[in-house]
Amino acid sequence: MTYEFNPGWPDSFLDTIRIEGKDKVKFDGFVDGVKDGEEIPAYMFGVQSIWHMKIMSAEKDRIANCTVNNPGQFGNTVTIHIYAIGEDGTIGQLSGYEETKIEFNGEGN
Repeated sequence: MTYEFNPGWPDSFLDTIRIEGKDKVKFDGFVDGVKDGEEIPAYMFGVQSIWHMKIMSAEKDRIANCTVNNPGQFGNTVTIHIYAIGEDGTIGQLSGYEETKIEFNGEGN
């Protein structure tokens, strides 16, 4: 099953609301000027969060990459690697936040 999602260019930090009784989350950070937010399937939470993080990090001279481990409905993880771009153009891991691991199940929690 394919879901189409065109969030537009993010201009704020990600804000999500879990819609009670549904396997969906509402992304208030992805505003296209017409709606207040966009409802997407909850399992896509990790994917959209990573996309938003990469865009926001680029605005702050950061490079973000991630390793996704998706064995099935449960035990899914995303490890985020954050790098800083120095004034001399060198790239190194960001001190204190070199790696962040996010765990979520098949519903996006």
